[in-house]
Amino acid sequence: MRDVLRRLFRSVATVAKLRAIAICMTALSLPYSNHVDAQVTTATLVGLVRDNSAAVIPGASVLATHEGTGVSREGITDANGEFVFSA
Repeated sequence: MRDVLRRLFRSVATVAKLRAIAICMTALSLPYSNHVDAQVTTATLVGLVRDNSAAVIPGASVLATHEGTGVSREGITDANGEFVFSA
């Protein structure tokens, strides 16, 4: 009977130690969790303008419009026919 009680108290003490360690780890990690981004509100749109023969078109005007908000961005392709819009 004595051995059974010893094992029981030893396992209770182990559970208590593990619980204390988990609480300490949680408490130590809380100061580092103050900055969490819920949503990302930036985007980059990259494209290439080509003609019917697949040749790039440098200096082409490009207009991108967000249909939901109606906000537009205007740009011009570079020497490689590429454009980049960042928001």
